[in-house]
Amino acid sequence: MLKYVRRETHQSLLNLRAIETIINKSIFERLWNVSTEAEKQAVTLFIGERRKSSILRWIRNHRTLDLEELSVIRLKEIGQQHSIRNWCRLTRLELIRALKDFRGKEKDKEKDKE
Repeated sequence: MLKYVRRETHQSLLNLRAIETIINKSIFERLWNVSTEAEKQAVTLFIGERRKSSILRWIRNHRTLDLEELSVIRLKEIGQQHSIRNWCRLTRLELIRALKDFRGKEKDKEKDKE
């Protein structure tokens, strides 16, 4: 039983350290500063509940995150979601260009609807 308690305590501490590392990064601070109150409340809840994966998702999916700040893996996920042609074969820069083109076309469609 004592081994179990020690292991669980150790895991909890590791999780808290990982969360601390995430929230001490400059990207988190920048996103926090431009977030709405609702977005701040959501991430605060995730921190309070020690949900590291939810905090990382909040960062990855933040509305103000620039494509240049995303990892290749995340860019490919977005490329796949938006049916970008050959998304799995594109380089990082090609993905960024393709996604920017896609965003531009989406904005043009919205303007046409108005």
